[in-house]
Amino acid sequence: MSHQSLLIGFFVLASSLAIPSMHAQKPTDPVAAKQQAVAAAREAIATARPEWKAETTRKPMVTETRDEYVVTYPLPKGSLGGAPVVHLKKGDLKVKKLYHTQ
Repeated sequence: MSHQSLLIGFFVLASSLAIPSMHAQKPTDPVAAKQQAVAAAREAIATARPEWKAETTRKPMVTETRDEYVVTYPLPKGSLGGAPVVHLKKGDLKVKKLYHTQ
């Protein structure tokens, strides 16, 4: 076996081993990512504004932009008040903004 064919065989083998590892890194599941955003929003509210914690029991709406998740809690029925809104950075889920609508 020549040196050149041995080298080509090595590269074919190495590239075939690399392909499965690249596919093993699955993209983030959008549903799981939004669930993590909701959990991070609840934790941020519990830490920063514990008086709003009761409002986080309602099912929130999660919207997203290219670089952030926005977790918005609904108003209680018959309420004229506001609700918590949390902006989280995608990737690390750090709080960018936390406020209460009125």
